[in-house]
Amino acid sequence: MRTIKFLIFPLLGLLAAGCAQPPEATRPPTKAQKRLIELCRDEYNLDIITKAYDHTLWVYLPVDQSFLSITASEKGPIKSSTPEEKFVIHFLDGQFADHDVQISYDIGIKKNYTDHKGIDTKFSEEYQQKQQFLFSAMVRAYSDIEKDPDSDRYVENIAGDRDVVDEGRNTARARFPQPHVKTSPVPDFFIVIIADIEKGIETRMY
Repeated sequence: MRTIKFLIFPLLGLLAAGCAQPPEATRPPTKAQKRLIELCRDEYNLDIITKAYDHTLWVYLPVDQSFLSITASEKGPIKSSTPEEKFVIHFLDGQFADHDVQISYDIGIKKNYTDHKGIDTKFSEEYQQKQQFLFSAMVRAYSDIEKDPDSDRYVENIAGDRDVVDEGRNTARARFPQPHVKTSPVPDFFIVIIADIEKGIETRMY
């Protein structure tokens, strides 16, 4: 079973010219990168711009409609010295071993003190839909990958290269020299930027 993993941390910041610009030396687009652009354009109506580097793929989606609203909350600022106790996950990890999924966890009670500044932020439904479409296209475009036997990286599957049923023979086949085969490494990191080009605000996800 092949999987692709995304580690995503949404960050909000102002869009400024010359700020956090990627380096200039880019890599030629791979088959998966071209498929990502086609999926976004043809199936999700998203016109993205991509730039590939040795270990990173930048994905930029400009939108011409504001997607973030900032308003004052109805109740105003709220601060409480009385704690609320909630169950939180302190640790969570999982792995597949011996035909089972083994999950280790530490769930405990944590005290939380209300400290609301009286400001509410909300993303539009259109933004959330576009974000979902973009992530779906990324998963689809980079789903057909395999482990490179000569490194710790993953590469796009070679067209016509099929696994052998016998695991021992398949391992030996993977180690055969293939100088005529040109593989395309899969990015280790994806940086996704959705930019409101009207108000100059962007969300950046890693």
